[in-house]
Amino acid sequence: MDDKRCIPGRRLYARFETNTSAMVGAGADAAETVLMENISARGAAVLGYKQFSMNDRLSIFFYLPFVSERMVHKQAHVAWCAEVKDGVWETGLDFGMDNMVSFR
Repeated sequence: MDDKRCIPGRRLYARFETNTSAMVGAGADAAETVLMENISARGAAVLGYKQFSMNDRLSIFFYLPFVSERMVHKQAHVAWCAEVKDGVWETGLDFGMDNMVSFR
């Protein structure tokens, strides 16, 4: 994997910039398109127009073109959500230890 995409920081898992679209939804709610800013084996950060609550359970569908051309589907819970500007929310998603993304 190209190290230039890795975002340095204090996290346990390396994060990689994606800047790609993803679909996120909860239960019977219609999925909405968000911008996936970055991803790690354990979670992702997304930008969108919906505010999620801590611990909401979500489904996320996305492609990782730098790894595979297949769509990835993960279950996640909301670790945090913050308004970054009027009506735009950044959300941290946690896939959990038993649901991590493989970059192989």
